[in-house]
Amino acid sequence: MKRSTNASCKKTAHSNHEGECFYSLPPKEGPWPGVHPLLIAFSDPRAKRTEDVVVLRIAGERYALSLDVARSLHVDLHDALTERQSFVHTASVRHVDGRYVIERRRAASSGNQIAFDSLEAVQDCFDDLPDTFGAADVEYEGITGSRRHLLVRHFAESAEFTCELICENPLRAKK
Repeated sequence: MKRSTNASCKKTAHSNHEGECFYSLPPKEGPWPGVHPLLIAFSDPRAKRTEDVVVLRIAGERYALSLDVARSLHVDLHDALTERQSFVHTASVRHVDGRYVIERRRAASSGNQIAFDSLEAVQDCFDDLPDTFGAADVEYEGITGSRRHLLVRHFAESAEFTCELICENPLRAKK
């Protein structure tokens, strides 16, 4: 059960005497097993939004959330359904929709990221590389320059790939 401070609770939840809203969801599976009903509801184009309320239908029930509660819940869902692993130089982010993003650790811009449709796509890229490879050997659509180096480092750091760095300058790895 999630807590949010908002006095304008509608059917979403219960409000205590301190003005905090508590919202909970029915534990029903919905049309996509394993996908949280709220995530489906937020993604549904039929979700209605007015100036101060977002109305969702979940498992046949109507829920009206204030915009603040809806935003907070959306952020909480995203954070809960995203798996992040950090390594020495790289990090990986697995999204609930299957996307796999590799990024340079402690870098804020999107220029330091590589986004794949799935972990299988990253595995295909890795499988296409020779047994000993460097950044120049990474030939995958849309990956150029320093992102090639980022990918080589990630392959060496992540347990998903059987690989280790054998040289730092020039950057080389071995399966």
